[in-house]
Amino acid sequence: MNYINKQIKPDNFVNETTNVVLIVLVNEAQCTSVCFGGNNNVNLLSKLSEGSCVIVSSTVSAVFSKMAADKFSSRNIQFCDCPISGGAVRANNGEITIMASGEDKALNYVDPLLQAMGKKEDIHIIEGGVGMGSTVKMVHQLLAGVHIVVAAEALALAAKAGLDVNQMYDIVKGAAGNSWMFSDRGRRMIDTPDKVMSALNIFIKDMDIVYSESKRLNCPTPLASAALQQFICGASLGLGREDDSSVVKVYETLAGVSVSSSQGSTTMVAKEGDNVGELWVLPDGTSEEILEVGDEERHHLVLSNEFTRVLKVKFPPGDTTFAHRHAEDSLYFFLVEGGVDIVNHVKGSDPMCDCCEFGEVRYGTHK
Repeated sequence: MNYINKQIKPDNFVNETTNVVLIVLVNEAQCTSVCFGGNNNVNLLSKLSEGSCVIVSSTVSAVFSKMAADKFSSRNIQFCDCPISGGAVRANNGEITIMASGEDKALNYVDPLLQAMGKKEDIHIIEGGVGMGSTVKMVHQLLAGVHIVVAAEALALAAKAGLDVNQMYDIVKGAAGNSWMFSDRGRRMIDTPDKVMSALNIFIKDMDIVYSESKRLNCPTPLASAALQQFICGASLGLGREDDSSVVKVYETLAGVSVSSSQGSTTMVAKEGDNVGELWVLPDGTSEEILEVGDEERHHLVLSNEFTRVLKVKFPPGDTTFAHRHAEDSLYFFLVEGGVDIVNHVKGSDPMCDCCEFGEVRYGTHK
């Protein structure tokens, strides 16, 4: 029996004596190339003899599995749709979870190989024919992807709130909020792994299968779609080939915190500067983190679209805002009856008293 990965070429490893080929590749494109593509039409479809069997254990769509089964059937080649779960460690130990579907004849034919790959209780025969194994794997990946992103979100929130993320992890791991992904990926988010166990790009591919299938089935999956976007954000940060637990860096970037214990604390040490997230050291020696103006708690969003953003500012006498930054040119409308006296503290300048009359309009060239 032959095992094929992306380095193996059908013309080198498959001939008329091969009876079963097991494919575990990254995506549908690679599976298509090995099964039906190749230079000079050298592929499994052309090389395998009648009665042999192809097992695809990659995470692919049900649509692909059915298409592949039809093509192989035209050459009297059997096909099994058998996605797997469990990772390299469990695979090496013969303990992976298998979601097998196909015709009974084909499944019986490859049963000895399936028994070698997984324990009896971890081999699941899915009724309904080819494509149903991939459908089960799709639903599984929906849960797995969402759980990874939720783990990142929870740990980032804990770090932002000033909690010890290691303690938070230990509490959740033993409580009702735990999941297998939180236990596994959460630990990786805190203790940055030395090697990639599963690349972030894999979950972009898997969650996109969920999105495409849910659209085809007209079944809403809003949480899965939100998780997909967070993985895409991770790829946009250059994390596509890093471990999928690195999706936590999306939250770290947005929230200005560090979940990783390798940083020495649960929060990032902000540096002095002029940008959002950096520190403004005041004349009295104290410092404040600079917020984006829309995040300052006395600035309330009224309207926002692609052309403009309207904020309403309201605070009582004697109160003060937190340090914040205006990045866009702005119009200011002062609508306090009788006017208002304020002390403007602009970085790089001495604080100045300012009198703003009712109905006054000002223009700020902040860019």
